[in-house]
Amino acid sequence: GTITEQMEIYMYEEWFEKLAEKLQIKDVRQTDRLLTIYLPEEISSKIKGDKLFLEAYNINPKFQLKYENRKISISLNIMNLKKHFIYDVVALLQKIVFDLEV
Repeated sequence: GTITEQMEIYMYEEWFEKLAEKLQIKDVRQTDRLLTIYLPEEISSKIKGDKLFLEAYNINPKFQLKYENRKISISLNIMNLKKHFIYDVVALLQKIVFDLEV
């Protein structure tokens, strides 16, 4: 049969959990307007901020990055997006994992 959008979103949510585990992400906060992912210090120290900024912007210009207390936080305003936010979040986390492995 065909895969419904709900099924696809569920698969992306599962994918997100795998990527979050690989990046040791323990803190994710979501409100009705905003999703924020906090990267741990160990992972944050290995990331090139300028590259992450460009990759995030190319995926969705609404991504906001912050570096505080040696940790990177990634926020996305999830209101009024053309597609479910999980697609953009997974795309960005995938790039981070790839960049750390190269």
